Amino acid sequence: MTRLFAGRRWVIALAVSVLTAGAGVAANGWMSPVTSKVVLSTVGVDDSRLHLIGAWDRSIPGLAETINAGSSLRLRTAGDRLALSFDASMLQGKATIWVGTTLQKPQSGKQLSITKALWREYDVTERVDVSSLLAGKGVHELTVVVRDLPKNVAMWRSGGPALALRGVEVGSLTDLQTAGPAGLRMTFLGDSITAGVNQTGGDARLSFAYQTATALYADPTVIGFPGQGVVDPGSEGVPSAARTLGFLSAGVRSTAEDPDVVVVNYGANDAYLPGKQVEQAFIEYLGQIRTLYPGAKLVVLRPFSGDQAAAVAGAVADRRKAGDVAITYVDTSGWVPTTLTTDGVHPTLRGHALAAERLAAVIKSLLPAG
Repeated sequence: MTRLFAGRRWVIALAVSVLTAGAGVAANGWMSPVTSKVVLSTVGVDDSRLHLIGAWDRSIPGLAETINAGSSLRLRTAGDRLALSFDASMLQGKATIWVGTTLQKPQSGKQLSITKALWREYDVTERVDVSSLLAGKGVHELTVVVRDLPKNVAMWRSGGPALALRGVEVGSLTDLQTAGPAGLRMTFLGDSITAGVNQTGGDARLSFAYQTATALYADPTVIGFPGQGVVDPGSEGVPSAARTLGFLSAGVRSTAEDPDVVVVNYGANDAYLPGKQVEQAFIEYLGQIRTLYPGAKLVVLRPFSGDQAAAVAGAVADRRKAGDVAITYVDTSGWVPTTLTTDGVHPTLRGHALAAERLAAVIKSLLPAG
């Protein structure tokens, strides 16, 4: 084991020899003596064939770190062996991921048969073998989504905990194919609701944000911090929205491509503050977003709970009056009734799904046809 210091944190670099040998694996998981074995090839996270989506910090060569559930990876392989390699040493708690796969099978002529996505949940460990998802001949396209990250951990601070992806292990380097981006890039800015977190846990892939992007065939960046508002700071040392905009964590700026659409969902955590104070902070925040993403369409949601709805609507009206014609206020009244929440504020899975369906329709109407 080699310990390296690089950038934000101490990185534990493990020398891993991955062997699979069928009957050579004993019931306790240790390798028994065999005459044949298969050595998997390592592909680092910096390889251009891997497509990272979302809020990934790439400042340390050979690692991609995230503190945001909903960050994802897309890859394509023609092989039948695949494992994900993580550095889980700095997590300080349990993290889970979803891995989904579709199979593209060649048919007669140039036609392709594409299977419906199959999703499976995994706990994050140093090595996550997902080979069981690669049944059938053809090219598998896999999407790895960070489902949930540890709670009550100060992940925002400089040098704090993060989930770090090292790369993948494949049966042959030639199995891996280039996975390109989607046609539309979307960024979602918000609180725990945007991240899909509630009192019973979290699931970013099933949040209204991620499901909206999926419905629009978009690559999503989901940035949702529990407790955060445009005035109110978030939990575990996360500052207010204006101070996290454009950053991946404290002091680490995002270098991602600008989004085509930005969805803003704040207000619930500012519910206890005077409306005028929230409206003024919202006006300034929306101005910051416009400066950061001058070409994006801004879609600002009335909080599903209705908290500070007048302040949010007023801020959008002010920005439009100032000349920003690419900003839209979306009245979400009735989208998530209290019967579809876990506590009167946080949507259930059904609530997230219904909100995503409606939001996708609204955003589609704002985009150019085709």
